[in-house]
Amino acid sequence: MPRLFKNERERAIGMLAAGQTAQAVSQVMNVHKSTISRLVIRLRVTGSTDDTPRSGRPSALTAGQERFIVRSYCQNPFQSARAVGRQTVNAQGGVTSPQTISRVSQKRDINCASIVIVFHFYC
Repeated sequence: MPRLFKNERERAIGMLAAGQTAQAVSQVMNVHKSTISRLVIRLRVTGSTDDTPRSGRPSALTAGQERFIVRSYCQNPFQSARAVGRQTVNAQGGVTSPQTISRVSQKRDINCASIVIVFHFYC
């Protein structure tokens, strides 16, 4: 079953507040009735239907640092990831590894063939 978006969660809570049963709401929303039940429990416990934070390793770079990497490649598209990493200080205050720089460039589709497109789009 797909996740419910915020507006769908609020709609489900509104339907429950209007007097519909969890079973009826689940059929209208096309989700299992336990999804609606958990939504009501989350609303009672936290007072909100917002998503809870997910676990996982935090990013080594901020959005601004990623933009800096893109700009660096726009200005000099043939520099190495190690050279860009030396210019970029990560969130922990250290030098950013070449592997992290490579991941950012892959995520943003930066390579020698697309430098001209990237230059016009990001710079």
